[in-house]
Amino acid sequence: MPDASVAQLLGVTHSTVWSWRRELGIPSWKRQKGADQAGRRTQAKPFNQLVAQLSDQASVAVDVSHAPGGRRYGPGVRETSRDRQWTQDEIALLGTMTDAQAARRIGGISPGTVQKKRQSLGIPPATPAHRPWTPGQIARLGVLSDAELAQLVGRSTRAVNHMRNKLGVPSAREQGHVGAHMWTREHLAMLGTLPDREVGALVGLSAYTVRQKRRSLRIPAARPRDSWRNEDIALLGTMPDADVAQQLGVKPHVVTRKRHVLGIASTRPQHVWTDEQIALLGTMPDAEIAKRLGLSNTAVHKKRNQLGIARAHHAWADDELLLLGTMSDASVARLVGVCIKSVNNLRRRLGIPSAKAKGIKRKSQAVRRAKSDKMAAPVQRPMKLAA
Repeated sequence: MPDASVAQLLGVTHSTVWSWRRELGIPSWKRQKGADQAGRRTQAKPFNQLVAQLSDQASVAVDVSHAPGGRRYGPGVRETSRDRQWTQDEIALLGTMTDAQAARRIGGISPGTVQKKRQSLGIPPATPAHRPWTPGQIARLGVLSDAELAQLVGRSTRAVNHMRNKLGVPSAREQGHVGAHMWTREHLAMLGTLPDREVGALVGLSAYTVRQKRRSLRIPAARPRDSWRNEDIALLGTMPDADVAQQLGVKPHVVTRKRHVLGIASTRPQHVWTDEQIALLGTMPDAEIAKRLGLSNTAVHKKRNQLGIARAHHAWADDELLLLGTMSDASVARLVGVCIKSVNNLRRRLGIPSAKAKGIKRKSQAVRRAKSDKMAAPVQRPMKLAA
């Protein structure tokens, strides 16, 4: 019989039977059945011998102690020598918290490793993975909405929905809105004043249901609350926005926007333009000035526009013009030291196709050439055999 049937008969796990069978050198039931049908039965021990040996408690104890590995663990199953050495303090944590929490507390191991060790010692989990449903809870499925019942019985909405679908119970809305949530004036007054998630937690509905109801009534969403504390605001302007964002656990642009709203200056020192630096504006491209002064292209561009100075046009050399169309405009711009738009405008004005367009054209020409060669090739017709 299959390993699963033997496991169910003896009250052990499927992997344990598999380990015992492999230890005794007995092929699987499926392989023996296939050998019988093909007439190639191997000279293996009968499968009933395994059942008889497993029925003997003494032999079971010996086989279990020598079982190679074993993916499933139970009380009395010895772990392999490849497993890590557990200390008494680490073993004391098993069963007192979830396997994931114990794995994080110990460090360097996965929750699966903790689960295997706990099950090998016969220690029950801290929180049972399955909580049985009482008859009273099952009777309310479909009478109340899944969210209301979830809040009432202390389960998640997904768990209630899964149980109701498993039993084939239609939802309260499918039953002609029998038992569906009745929106009171107090509940409707909350819409738009609090986030949908908070309203759902108060009235016992999901955030999606609350959002759909609010949108049907054309009520705008509530603005997110300003969660900035006084000590958080005190950090603005004392360090770079990136450091403040990392310390508060938010994005850098959130810190920058809040600092701009409050009118707090940045910690980055403002560049003081000298007369010599201003005299350079308009005499060469902004990229060259920015590279010479150690500034960004945007800073040079803003200062030049602020003073009303026209930008200088780059004097293209012959070797630079030869680069147009041989590579992307961005690559040419980086090599020459100008913006991509200048390269693109000059290339179009000179009627030079882009490198990508040249590649597509060459590919299409090759395809057309291959088709013409195929059509021009003589057709070889099969020779007819004489009767």
